[in-house]
Amino acid sequence: MTRFLIPLLSVLLAAALTGVAAAQEEAPVPRFEPDACLLPTPEAYTVECGYLVVPEDRANPDSPAIRLALAIFRSNNPDKASDPLVYLEGGPGGSALKITGGSFDQVFAPYARYRDVILLDQRGVGFSQPALDCPEMYSYLVSSLAGDLTVDEDIAQLMSAVSACGSRLAASGANLSAYNSAASAADLRDLAAVLGYDQINLIGISYGTRLALTVMRDHPEIVRSAVLGGLFPPQVSLAADTPANVNRALSALFAACAADADCAAAYPDLEARFYELVARLNAEPASVKIIDPVAQTPFDALVNGDELYSALSLMLYNANLLPQLPQGIAAAYNGDYSALSNYLLLTLATENFISRGMFLSVQCAEDAAFDPPDALEANIAAFPFLESFLRRGGDFADICAVWDSGTADPVENEPVSSDVPALLVSGEYDPVTPPAWGELAAETLPNAVHVVISNASHDALSTDCAVELAVAFLNDPAVELNTSCAAAQGGIAFALPGAELDLPEFAFVPFTPDDGAYTVNVPEGWAQVQPGVFARSSTPVDQTVLIVLSLPVTLADFLQAVVSQLTGLDTPPEVTATREANGLTWSLFEADFFGFPAAVAAAERGGLTYAVQLVANNAAERDALRAAILLPVVDSFTLAD
Repeated sequence: MTRFLIPLLSVLLAAALTGVAAAQEEAPVPRFEPDACLLPTPEAYTVECGYLVVPEDRANPDSPAIRLALAIFRSNNPDKASDPLVYLEGGPGGSALKITGGSFDQVFAPYARYRDVILLDQRGVGFSQPALDCPEMYSYLVSSLAGDLTVDEDIAQLMSAVSACGSRLAASGANLSAYNSAASAADLRDLAAVLGYDQINLIGISYGTRLALTVMRDHPEIVRSAVLGGLFPPQVSLAADTPANVNRALSALFAACAADADCAAAYPDLEARFYELVARLNAEPASVKIIDPVAQTPFDALVNGDELYSALSLMLYNANLLPQLPQGIAAAYNGDYSALSNYLLLTLATENFISRGMFLSVQCAEDAAFDPPDALEANIAAFPFLESFLRRGGDFADICAVWDSGTADPVENEPVSSDVPALLVSGEYDPVTPPAWGELAAETLPNAVHVVISNASHDALSTDCAVELAVAFLNDPAVELNTSCAAAQGGIAFALPGAELDLPEFAFVPFTPDDGAYTVNVPEGWAQVQPGVFARSSTPVDQTVLIVLSLPVTLADFLQAVVSQLTGLDTPPEVTATREANGLTWSLFEADFFGFPAAVAAAERGGLTYAVQLVANNAAERDALRAAILLPVVDSFTLAD
């Protein structure tokens, strides 16, 4: 259950994020060890990075130490508050540094105006040492997509991957029972102590809210206030309740489309056609070409209806995707699976940001251990049309039987009572942590305010309304909030056929790279998410990016090596035209980058190749953007004297 997703293609083009080997320490006294930052940091902030060193097993005085990666973004405000804001990512197992570190300004700038912001990779997660990563589970996911597996075959591969990961981590010395919410809450107490803070403020999403609630229960003295989005209180069950939660969100989306005259006309009988499509694909899977974002190689996926349902469930997390979902479903119903390819690519990329072993340690000990033994069969009885989907995901009781994380104290499955002031934020269409869970959490938090953001989803905390409320609340937790913005979002503006070709008139602004080698005009308002990579939007399924770069290779080498690597082609693409601009001769061609259609221009001068690449969501949009974006950018490209 993660929150902030930047455009996927820019993630794939960025340098690979790699974990760091686990380190064992003697004398596991809590302490902070400064170290180099593991991700590029924005120039606008002073950033201090390092590790919080804590004992792995807090019940064992002889426990080895583990190291939790963190980054402290110092506010530039000379009158900043003394109590920082600590961000708790979801999952369990989501990496705060990997998911949000590269987009700090987009996510946290409103908060950093008033106080320092700390991003922490929780124990067992991301850049922390050790990280309970499970590449076996990622390989299982790719294998499952690549083959038309029966339900039994799928379960067998899943169980094998879980068992292999658990055995490997245990053999490496990791104590799987030491990675849980109570231990992570104690880590936050130590973080405040070693960094010299009397109190901290917590901001969390999804599982991060469950961890925040645990801190508020176990160590309330260190918590000044908490902002929690997508509530996951401990008394609920993820395994038992998720099918009903996803079904609720899907039904709400279908109802919203049916109530919108334009959406209903463009996509009639959407709900019935969706479930017809699920059944059809389960009977005869569709072949879809996607890119493995880890191996960066293309493969043909055989997508069944269960995998479609799973991918669509993930898409529901992000409110920015809701307008496109009816269009994607309707296209797939009619045999066009390009949107589904995007969904699956995002599914794989998201999995790569999760330390799945941490997810299992928390969920098995704190959630599944308290589930009724017949939770799976009860869900199948309630949702018989999802039987194969539910069985394919496996029985949590069976999965946890091979994952040695033990059983938590029963308090970890009970409501949290706390007087800490809290702002609770839910999204109307959230498929995994519904507004009802926020209401449930608020029942035992007397100083909490619960707000439901209309047209938002699992990412409700990132809406303008929620950010405005959160900033006001953090500045004064006793303030009476005006929450009227929560209901003032309007209806979903559903995407209609051909809307992607209704392009605005683009304005351009100059861009010069750090080395000053050239100046080029880029679309105004497109965010630079990596050096030379400009994204049209932050919507994960909008892969539209402009990439401008120079490489120390010849044009022939660029076509053969670089382009072939990105496209998976055996031979370079064919140059279809040339263009003269500012003393450069540009070769123009088309290619599919990571499965997405692209228009490319490249020119050679002095042993360097300069390239402008415009990647779009589909071929029609690429053709429209070639004229509107690519060619004006090429014509503006000017080399330094």
